[in-house]
Amino acid sequence: MNLQSPHKPLYLLQLEALLNRLPDHNRSEKLESTYRRQLAGFIGESSLPFHFENLNTNASHLELYGLRLPYKHHFFQIDCLSLWQHILFHFEVKHLKGKLDFNQSGQLIQINENGQEEVYDDPILQAQYQKQKLQQFLQQHGFPHIPIKTLILFTHPKANLQFDHPMALPIQQFSHSIQQVLETSSSPHIKRPQLFEIGYFLKNQHTERFVDVIEQSGISKRKIKRGVYCQHCRHVKMVRIYGTWQCPACKRKDKYAHIPALRECVLLFGPYLTNRQVRYFLEIESIHLATRLLKQFNTPAFGWKKDRVYDFRHLLES
Repeated sequence: MNLQSPHKPLYLLQLEALLNRLPDHNRSEKLESTYRRQLAGFIGESSLPFHFENLNTNASHLELYGLRLPYKHHFFQIDCLSLWQHILFHFEVKHLKGKLDFNQSGQLIQINENGQEEVYDDPILQAQYQKQKLQQFLQQHGFPHIPIKTLILFTHPKANLQFDHPMALPIQQFSHSIQQVLETSSSPHIKRPQLFEIGYFLKNQHTERFVDVIEQSGISKRKIKRGVYCQHCRHVKMVRIYGTWQCPACKRKDKYAHIPALRECVLLFGPYLTNRQVRYFLEIESIHLATRLLKQFNTPAFGWKKDRVYDFRHLLES
């Protein structure tokens, strides 16, 4: 049972919004690389529910994906957590293809088909750190001890592991390896109601990460493209005509074309916006039109007149 299904993390959505709003010549290789890595992680996590369904078991279990949990003024992240009554599986997901090996410094090296190398932090150390934090987190909140098995899961079908480690597992071995662990596990450590209690507690403790991606990327805000774009033509600005938006290229009309544009504004600049900020980003001259559009959202607001601020936190949800 998926308590928290694979979903695009907020940071990935922010990177997508930034790339959508940047001219091609302003997209740096570093930004593109960061986006590719985040997207690969999401693709890897999204492949796991299929493999869990292939397990030959009737035992109750829960799955949570993309957890980000608070601990001692910081946060730690877990790609996938599978909860059973007698064991917890903690997966660090790597969606990498090509030859994968460790260098003498303990870094993970990826060699692509064209011979290009990419360097990554040691996923084994990462996973051990996350496991330690998870154990301390559960203990801190009074939950009983449950054994945690940590695995580095390489989900790309073309991942060619050049090393052997008991924590490293290619996706082709997933069902068989997990099945073996389940069949040899000891008696349950918790009852079924406690399993759901832990699962829902972890889900409620999940906190998304909001990043100022514009500042992080060192991009001037003046480079961000403004306006409402046609969802069909992608790079063509729509115009406001008689109560709707119309694309001058394909002639499509859409009364709600401003909604994805406003969501990108929220992802880039934060969830608290004034009427003036909305008009600037959507390129709307009329304060009254902007007010009518904002009222469609029935969103909470505070302040008075020109200082009135609208709360669009709901648009940050994936």
